[in-house]
This record gives sequence, structure tokens and C-alpha cells, in this order.
Amino acid sequence: MKKVVNVLLATTLATSSIAVLPNAALADSAGSTVERIGGINRYETCVNISKKSFDNSDVAILASGQKVHDALTSGGIAAKLKAPLLLTKKDTLPNVVMDELKRLKVKRVIFVGGEQSISKSLENQLAKTFKVQRVSGKDRYETSIKLAEELNKGSKQENIIVNANTVDALSAGPVAAKLNRSIILTDGKNLPEGSKSVVDINSSSNIMIGGTDSMNIKGLKGDRISGINRYETSTKIAEKYYQGNNDKVVLANGTNYIDALSAINLVLSKKAPVLLAKTDALDASVSKYLEKNAKGAYLLGGEDSISASLSKSIEKTIKDAQSKGSKRTDDRKNENKKPDNNKPDNKKPEDPIEYDEVKVLKDGKYEVEAEGFSKLFAKSKNNKLVATVENGKIKDIDFEYNDTDSEVYKKPFGQNKEKLFKKLKDNNYFLDKDKAESLKELNTIADKLYKLVTENPDVTRTNTDGIKKINDEHKVDIVTSATYTTASLYKGSHDLIKKINDAAEIKKVPRPKKTDKLNLLAKEDFTKLDLNKNYPDGVYYGDGFGYIDSKPIPLKVTVEAGKIKSVEFVKDEVLKVKPNDEYPDLPDDGKTFIKGYEGAIALAKSGETNRLNYFLKSARDTERKVISEVKKSTSDATVEAYNKVLDELFSKHEFGTQKLRLDKSHFDKNVPHVLESRLNYLTRTYMNEDLDYRYKVDTISGATYTATGTIEAIANALKKSDSDVNFTNLTIPENKGLKASYNGGSEIDFNQIGFKAEMLKKGENKPVEIAFKDFEKHGIKLCYVDHATGELKEIKGKLKLTKENLGYDTKKGLALRLVHEKTNTVKLIKSIQIFDNTKIQCTVKKVQVSEVGKEDWKDVEGFNSTLDPKTKQLDFNQKLTISEEVSKALKGKKIKFRLVTTREDNNGEKIFNLKGGDIVWPIFDDSGYYSFTIANEDFTSGSEQYKLDQAGINNFRFAFNGIKSGDFRDAVDELARKKYEIRTQTINLNKEDTNKSIEDLKALAKEKVDAKLIKDAFQRGLMSQKGQALLDSAKAVVDYDEIANAIKTAATKAQTKFDVKFEFDDGSIYKFRLPVYFEIKKSERPLKTKFEEAIRSKNVQLLQKLPANFNAKDDAAKERIINVSNTYSNTDIDSLRTFIKNTYEDSSNGLNIKKIEIDESERNKINSSELGSYDIKVNITLEGPGHIEDKGDYTIRFEVVKYQVLGFHPRFNGTRYNSTSKLAYGPEERIDIARDKGFNERYIGYWLTYSKMLNPGGMWNSSEFDNVGVNSLEDLKLFQVAVVKDDKETYTDADIVDLTKPAKEILNAEGSTKLYLYNFGESKNNDYPQKVLIGEFTLKK
Repeated sequence: MKKVVNVLLATTLATSSIAVLPNAALADSAGSTVERIGGINRYETCVNISKKSFDNSDVAILASGQKVHDALTSGGIAAKLKAPLLLTKKDTLPNVVMDELKRLKVKRVIFVGGEQSISKSLENQLAKTFKVQRVSGKDRYETSIKLAEELNKGSKQENIIVNANTVDALSAGPVAAKLNRSIILTDGKNLPEGSKSVVDINSSSNIMIGGTDSMNIKGLKGDRISGINRYETSTKIAEKYYQGNNDKVVLANGTNYIDALSAINLVLSKKAPVLLAKTDALDASVSKYLEKNAKGAYLLGGEDSISASLSKSIEKTIKDAQSKGSKRTDDRKNENKKPDNNKPDNKKPEDPIEYDEVKVLKDGKYEVEAEGFSKLFAKSKNNKLVATVENGKIKDIDFEYNDTDSEVYKKPFGQNKEKLFKKLKDNNYFLDKDKAESLKELNTIADKLYKLVTENPDVTRTNTDGIKKINDEHKVDIVTSATYTTASLYKGSHDLIKKINDAAEIKKVPRPKKTDKLNLLAKEDFTKLDLNKNYPDGVYYGDGFGYIDSKPIPLKVTVEAGKIKSVEFVKDEVLKVKPNDEYPDLPDDGKTFIKGYEGAIALAKSGETNRLNYFLKSARDTERKVISEVKKSTSDATVEAYNKVLDELFSKHEFGTQKLRLDKSHFDKNVPHVLESRLNYLTRTYMNEDLDYRYKVDTISGATYTATGTIEAIANALKKSDSDVNFTNLTIPENKGLKASYNGGSEIDFNQIGFKAEMLKKGENKPVEIAFKDFEKHGIKLCYVDHATGELKEIKGKLKLTKENLGYDTKKGLALRLVHEKTNTVKLIKSIQIFDNTKIQCTVKKVQVSEVGKEDWKDVEGFNSTLDPKTKQLDFNQKLTISEEVSKALKGKKIKFRLVTTREDNNGEKIFNLKGGDIVWPIFDDSGYYSFTIANEDFTSGSEQYKLDQAGINNFRFAFNGIKSGDFRDAVDELARKKYEIRTQTINLNKEDTNKSIEDLKALAKEKVDAKLIKDAFQRGLMSQKGQALLDSAKAVVDYDEIANAIKTAATKAQTKFDVKFEFDDGSIYKFRLPVYFEIKKSERPLKTKFEEAIRSKNVQLLQKLPANFNAKDDAAKERIINVSNTYSNTDIDSLRTFIKNTYEDSSNGLNIKKIEIDESERNKINSSELGSYDIKVNITLEGPGHIEDKGDYTIRFEVVKYQVLGFHPRFNGTRYNSTSKLAYGPEERIDIARDKGFNERYIGYWLTYSKMLNPGGMWNSSEFDNVGVNSLEDLKLFQVAVVKDDKETYTDADIVDLTKPAKEILNAEGSTKLYLYNFGESKNNDYPQKVLIGEFTLKK
């Protein structure tokens, strides 16, 4: 090999003829500065690039067009040999590539990559025509070493060293071409095996591409080239090696590896740098390079790679720069002259001005005419619309009315005009790009109105039905009786705005300098927050605060080898603050937001702690700042007030143009935190652009507050690793001297009560106590929260509990915080109640409901009026019951509620009216509750004042038993607790679909988004029978206009969510957001479609791994089930491949799976010891009839399930073999179902017949089974069985008995109770019993 390649190196340079294109070839049309080089696929694109670059060549490099990483090293050898790089499929050479080899008169072909990339059969086929040679190693890294050994002629030389797993590797080819060097691929941390022969690690001439995050090899010296992203890296290379040498550039898509790698051909021939671009936009660094250096550009790939609009923008950028004259040439001559900054004339240059291209309306008066009643009926004048544009904005629109003067027509027309003109003004006259369809709709409405009057010109007819149809179809509110004039109104409005829009000019305006008030870090400083961050090994503690303000997120962070090894939740710290918390070992509510917690930890471990913490905390702080600013500026917190503050804070951005403002929906008080969430989202959107940081919403989406608190806790813990900090944890002991409650007016002396903190010093195992008087020595403060301002106020010694001293109403209680500012430590202390004894206590006796407009009050059952004994507070969140009779009578009617209470002082009645807006029974708000407030005046009557609890509660949230939407919500919540979410549904589209009209898209939306697709988003198989029945009965309602508009923009926004409403027959409604993914088919891919349908229809099933303590009654039976467990709970990659093929391969349907590739990191996501679903990304090659192949990435869901029971052994479960002797239990005893009687100890227990084989198609085989005996509840939980009560034919989840409860809650008070073990498995074998009697139990008196 060595001899062959060295010969090639010696001869190729002499025998390759690089094409020199005439200048005219740069342009597709006269005067153009850009040329697009593309093809119908990557192979043709690469060939066309070769045609632009080479006239002929004795040698060609052939790399895989499917294995992208092999092509990375191909660029190096192509650069070394000055030979064209072409692409091939694994087993066949595309005809277009063969034709190019012939055109080039190639004699020798060098394959780069092993036989997994380019098959031996293809090599043998080409060997008949060409001399062939293969360069390969066991992987991409070794292949790069092999190439370097040959091309460096066996000596150590300076090389270009890159991380093969990052996009920076795309930029290596141009450097290799310029410097005639080899490319060495690494994993970013180590040089490949065998590199010592070709890499001199001590040479300062090595070139490392990429920052230290991606390339950090110990001991490696050299020149590092990197930018803040892939785009800036490409410009830095261009500036270093190409600037001033060539005025042409090559632009390739920065995410389409193949096009960028194919650019090496042009780099060689044109000696032009390669710059990377997004599909629709240029990075600022690339734009600057073009303005300064480029006179022409090659665009690689079709419009999917670089859009037509971006092509025009690039051409304009280059031409505008050229039009500035010859200043660039003079600048280049002076570039190397260093200015003398000591001279007064040589001032430091200011930051360059950046420009935006904006559409500016041309000032002036615009007129259009439109046919109305006078023209159409009386053959007189047209109506006229006149608009005035001043300072680039439409000032006003006038309608010159030339129709009949009759008030019968003028009045309704006036209403129509006012409505339309208001709509136009509110929507910026439909001038925004995303409103183009709305402007067209005006013309559509006009056409329909004209059609009404031309089909029946009777002027006395009111066209009621026709107008109603138009109103319904277009969501407008046109008043009848002025159809002629209204038609001219809509037609004229459309023509006028279009005329104004067509006359608009594109202008380059200076981009406003950043003047926001957030004081964010500069982008460059932000990117460095996690650079070279290594922390001293140890264990550190920190707290953060997430969605639920009263609950901390306390974490223990373990650091090993300078990096985060583990993060653990410290349950005890939660219990100190919230002793009765339902989920003390999990953040926030313990279920809904868990992915925010897990996602933040994953990102912290990957090295993003400080960036993510800065990003999310800045968003949270800004959210609070906006609310605070509004409260300061006005007592009327309107939408306009908030948007004004937003505009001031984000003055660099026009949020109105981006549709990122607040609207009335964000002020819904019935939905918790909706305003705060929107403000947080707006801030993150702003920072995404400003800091160029895209935090991973896939892992955190929907749980931003939890993620914020989690990353805050980790960052605060790591602050304690600083050498200037002498402790690792600061906390509050259980015995802190404080009482749970105090009376208003009393005083707390913190020295006297012995208040203290505990501090764990570094290197110590036991914390030391810090007395209150010594807090200042240790930098500790004790503060309370001023509930009026939200500020923390320090407590120096004593604190008097009065409104005058605290600054707020004492009924809000006392919230204490222990603070250590240097480490950002804030420890919550359990809230203290301050009791108010001056008001009359009222006790709720009942809740009542009545239809609005009547006083027909009916009792509502189930309200718990008991005050918490410690906090003296009511439970404001309750589930009540309305009788069926009352419920039926109120269905569909507006309702109201009230509390009937008894006064404590005289036992008199006191009524509190509950206000909840317009409530229609039984339609709930989005949270599943009715939300109510009590008018402040209800708490006062004359000189008397009342209270319901010590906290001054004045709001309630009620749900109701028996309401179908509520029952369905419970079923969905149960899925959420099992970590099953509403699944993203894929909607397949053809490319041409996005160009259809809105009307056509509405029809398509109805076809694509039907009830089945919507309901398939729920994990039906994991829902209770009741939940499944409710899902089946629900009527799905969606807004097809919304879906049609989403399809319209699917090419640029593939993922979105739709509002869906389930309507139940009792009148109740369940609302949710359905996540969808639009997949636009570029060409017909029937195999892909079939496979996607298959993976949507079923999951791959794995069995739960048997625990080590599993105990079977028979050793042989135990060994057999262990073998089954080892087979179907095995998660090695080969086993997962087998399971996937077994589940989805279907020869009868032409669906064959040829190859499955799974990364180790994906495999590690599956934990077969835990029940649940696990999504992993898999690369699959499908094969269809005629050996058609289709390869792509898919998300496969693996579902770890219980052992599938077919039935119970008919003989071994009989009383001769098995029975339970203890059948009588005391009320407080726990029932033990273990069997203890039988003629042979070997058979005592429950004998289950289970399936031991998965059939093709992923269903459990009911004919292939085995038996196993188990005799403990824990072991039985591994199977699809459960204990049920009473003798029935079938059972549901509601019948399952909880044996952890005392006997009195399970057994009948009188007589006996039969308990059975029932098979809930899906693959039943009806030849076997499906339940066995455990025993007939009685309750002792």
C-alpha cells in the first residue's frame, strides 16, 4: 500500500488537470455574483462540483455517500493528491459517478473506508475497469492514521487534528488543501492508536480545529483555530489561510455534512475558502467575511441546503459591498500596518455597524376603486378607498362612499367597515410576512360577496344564509343588508393594501445597538463560562427553587476527577420545610416536571452547568423584573402595560413583529403561572438570539422552572468547591427554637430562643453548630421575606410581629431564610403562622350550587371544613360530589356557588358568595378545576369582620366526582405518574402540500388529523378499562384552521402543538395540547411509511429482569424462568436488534429489516429492572421487493412489562396441594395471602402458567408456556396478576385490593369475604383458570 500511494502522490500532481472556468461561468444569469452547484441527490451534486473543478485526472478518491465520517478523511487525501473526491453507495456505483470517472479519464480509484462502507463486490466490479486501491482501518480514526502514514511518507509531520464527532471536522478539508497536510481524526480526548508514527505532539505547527470543549488532548501542542460555533470557525479558517488570496468563496450548508465535504473539489481548483451557512440565514461572522472579501460565491446543493431567499441575500450583500468602490483594496494594503494609538488622529476603531434589510412602506397617498351598489346596479360611480402613508406607516384609510344614501344600507355597512378597519389596524394591515394568507382571504371574501349579489341581483334580498355561511367559513362577523357595498369594502381593502405593499422598498438600515436593560454577558464571555472548568473532588450541597415556591430543591453533588459524578436529592431538607409533602424525595410535585430535573442534571454532567444556570436564572430574574416594573408603573396591570415594559427591556428586538408579545390569554387567572411562564419564554427567546445558546428543550421542555431550580442547586453546590470557602453544607437543625405559630403583636428574640445553624466544614464528617450571635463571623444572615415587596430583610436580634414592623399584613405569616451570600446559599425555614384573633371565625357547613339568575340552591356534598391543627388553614383544593339529579338539571347552564357557614360567636349563618366568572356546567378550566374567589366585601359587614381560616383564604378550587372529563384527567394523571406522556404524533406530508391554499390545507388537515391519530397519542394499553372506555367515547374537536396554517409553515417549523378538546356526553370537556411532528416527504418512501406505521402501532416488549431475591417453589422451575428472564430482559445490542426484527419485520407486507445500528449511549437508556417505556434512537436499513433499500433514523419505544400470565395451573392450585390456614383477622391486622398448607412442601404456593416466548410480531405466545410457583406478594407483583375481592366473571383495576391496608378496610364487616388471585394478562389461554380462590376471610369483632 505504501508504495502504491507514494507513487500516486508522485504522479497525480502531474496528471491531474484542474479546470479553469471562464468568469462567465460564475453566474447563472448576466450580472449575477453567485452560482449554485447542485443535483438531484448528493452523488450528482458532488459530480457537478467535480465538473466545475477538474478537466481530467488519473486518480479519483471514492468515499461513502452514506457513511459521512469516512468522507472526513477523504478530504485529506483528495487535498494531498489534488484529486477529485466522488461519492458512492455501498454496493452500487451511481451511473452519474461512473460517467464522471470516464469523463475525467481516471485510471486509478482509491477507496477510503472499509467494506462496511464500500463493499468488496463493488471493489471487484470496478477492478474490471480501473486499478483499485483501498485505504482503511478498523474505524475512522485508524483510517486517518493509515492515510497519514502513507501521505507523510513515514515521517512525523505537522497535521490537522480534529474531533471526528463534531461539525468542526467539516472545516478541516480547506486547511488540508491549503497547507498540503493530512487530517488526523480523534475522539477529542485522545490521539488514535498508532498516531506516534505520524504525529509530533510537541510541534507548535500542529493545527487543532475546535475549542477546548471538543478538542482537549493532554500534551498536544499546536495552533488552535476555533469560533463560538461551526460558522465562525469556518470564517476564522478563511481569514487565516485565504483572506487576500481569493475573492471567491464556497458556501455549504453547515448541517449537511456531505455537501460541505464535497466542497474540497472547488477548494482545490478555485483556491477558495469554504464558509458554512444555515438553510435560510448567514451567521454574522460569515456575513462580515462576505462584505469584506467576496466578489463571487459558489452555493453547494439545492434550495433545501441553501434557500432561494438566502441566495438572493448573499448576492445582494456581495454587490452592495462592491458598490462602495475600491476602498477594500486600499484597506487590504494597509491591513498589516499597525496604527500608532499614541497619535491623536489614530483612535481605536468603533464596533462595526451591522445592518438589517427591512421592508419600508413608501410615503404618499394611495387610491383604489372597487365596484359597489352604484356601479353594479345603477351603472354609476365606483366606491373608492384612500390610504395615507407617513413615516413608513399607514396613517389612516378612508372609504369614499358612492352608494345609496338610505340608512337601511348605510348603517349596517358602517358596522362592517368599522369591524374590518379595526381588524386591519390590529393586525398591522396584514403587512407582516406571516399574514400574507390573511390578506388573500380579504379577496376571497369579496369574491364570495360579489357572487351572492350577481347570482341573485334582487336588491331587496338580505342574503342572510349566504352571509352566515361566509361568516362561519372565515370567522368574520359581516352584518347583512349591505352586501354590494361590503363586497367593495373587502375588495378595495385587499387591492389597496396590496398596492401599498407592492410599492414598498427594501432598505438597509443600521441594526440598533444593544441597549437592553438586562445587562447580559457578552456572547464571547457567556461561551467561556464552562471552559476549562474542573472542580476539586469532594461532596458539596446546594439548594435551588423551582415551580413550587414553598419547596426547595436540595441536592448533594459528588465530584470525581474534576467532573460531576452524581447528583442526589436530599429528602430530609424537604421534610424540614414541608413535613407532609407528598413527594419529599423528588422536586416540585414529584411527577409532572420530573424531566426538567433529570434533563438539567444530564446537561450539568455534560459540562454545561454555568451556562445553563446563567441562562435559566436570567430568564427567571427577568420574568420577576417585568412583573415588578409593571407593579411600580401602574395599578392597572393590562396587556399594554406589560408589553410596554417588554419593549423597554428588549429594545433591541421588535417583539410585535415576531409575534412574541403578551395577549389576553396570558392573563387567565384560572391557570397557575401562565403569565410568568410566558414572560420566561419571551426572555429565553431573546437570549437564544443574543447569546446564540439553544438550551436542550427536548430534555426539559414543559418543566423550565424545575430545570431552573435544579441547575441553580448544582451551581450553588459547586460554589462551595472554591478554595476560599471552608464548608460544604449549611443547614438548619431540627431543634431551632422556633414555634410553629405566634400571636400577632408578639416578639421573637432569636438569641434568647437559641436559634442556630449547622455548618459542615471541609474535611469533616460532623457539622458544627453556629449560634445566632456568631452568624456575622461566618458571613451568615437570617432574613425574613417582606410579602409586600418580595425583598429579604435582615434580622439583627429581635423581631416584633406587627404589620407596622414587618411591612405587610401579618396574616401572611412569617417566611424566614438563612442566607450565605458568597455561595448563594438560601435555606428555607418552615413557614410560621401569625394568628389573628380579632376577626370572627366562620366554619363552612356546606357548599351550594344554583343556576345563574335563580336562587334555587342545592347542596354539594363532600366539603371538608376541618382546619389543619397546626396551620389553622382550610384545604382550598377539594373534590366534591353533585348528585346525579342536580347534575342533569344543571347541564349546559351557567351556574354559581356559595359557602354556607356558621359564625363562631353566635352560631348565626353567614353566606360567602363564590365568584368564578361565567361557568357552564360541567365545563372545567384547563386545570380540571373550577377556580373561585370571595369578594373582599363578604369578609366585612358593618363593623364586623370575618375569616374562614388563619391565613385569610379567599379562593378555592373545586373538582367533582363522577364528571367524565375529571375521571379521564385522573386516568391521564395516572399515566403521568408512570412517566408515560402524550405521545408526539407524526403527520406525513408531501413537499407540494405546503404550497396549497388554506382551504385545500383544511381539507388535508381533516384527512390527516382524525380522531384515531389524536387518541393514539395516549397509552391506551396502560390505562384502566374505565380510562379506555372514556377515551373511546370522547369526541375530539380541533381547530382545522390552526392545523392548516401549521402545515403551511411545516417546512420551517416541523414540530408544533395543537389545542385539542375532548367532549364527553355528560357535557364536560377535557383540553390538552397534542404534540405533532410534520415529516415532509421529498420523494415516495413506501418502506419508511410502512415501518413508521408499524412502530406507531406497537412497542418492543421486554420482560422485567428478575430480582436477585426472587424465590420460586421449585428449583427447576426457577431456573427455567430465569432463562426466560435472561432472554427477554437482555439489553445488549445484539438482543435489542433481535427484538426489533421480531416485533416489526413482516415479509407478507414487504417489510424486511436488513440492518440495525444502535449506539451504546442509546442502549444505556433502557433499564430492564424498572417497568416503564424507554425511547431510543436507532438507525435501520429496510429492504423491500426488488432489493429496494431505505435507510433512516427512527425512535423505537421499548416497553418493560410484567411476566405475561396465561392462567393458573388447574391442579397445583387446588386445595389438596395448596391452602391458606389463617382466614380470620383483627381490624388492624394486615392480611397475609401466603399459602402454608398442602401435602407436599414443594408445591405450596401459587402456580402461574406464563408465556415463555414472543411470537413474530411482538405478541406473547399462548401455546408456548411454562409453570412457576411463588408464594409472596412481592414475587407475585412481577406477574400480570392481582388480588381482587368477591366472585365475578371479570375484574377491572378498580377491583384490585391493596393488601397494605388494614383488614377492616378490605373485609366485609358482616359475614365472609372471598379474595381471589386474578389474571390481568392480555394473552390468556382459556384452557386454564383465570382466577384462583385465595380464601374466604372474616373480620374479627
